Amino acid sequence: WYSSKLTPFFVYLSITKNCTDMWNSVISGKMIPIDVGPLYFNLHIRTTSAAGSNDETVIYYFDEKEAFAGGIHIVFNSTIKHAVYGCNNVSYPTPFPTSLPAEQSKHWVIMRGGHGMVIYCNGEEVLDLTVMSSQTCDPSIFDMRGYVWGKEVSSISFSPDHNSASDSYNIG
Repeated sequence: WYSSKLTPFFVYLSITKNCTDMWNSVISGKMIPIDVGPLYFNLHIRTTSAAGSNDETVIYYFDEKEAFAGGIHIVFNSTIKHAVYGCNNVSYPTPFPTSLPAEQSKHWVIMRGGHGMVIYCNGEEVLDLTVMSSQTCDPSIFDMRGYVWGKEVSSISFSPDHNSASDSYNIG
């Protein structure tokens, strides 16, 4: 499903790169409904935080009963790092496996689908967890909470306590 989404993603990225009327202000702690389909959707986030600022963004996913269905944590340490809820220890974020674009202004796209996700930053793939398993995730974490990535997502929420980096978002 990812390859079929890549072409529309790049077209969408080029169209929305400077289009602010399609972006929503981030309100931390608010449940934001996913209206584009519960299994496959793209979450676009804009950040302007500098590496080393220690700003962070945490996005939680929820199912139709508002039960936890995974999440992502991005922290702007001297090296920008990430952690994936239900896959690795979120107390110890790790660097992205590929170099991030140098620009301070970043357009993140988190493609969520089925049991996995892919993250792009300024149009470049920076994390591919297309299939989350005990081989791609910390086995002790995945075995304990790995079921969360198979849930259908009905809403998201930006953490009220850890969201100093997200400027705006769009779901498409």
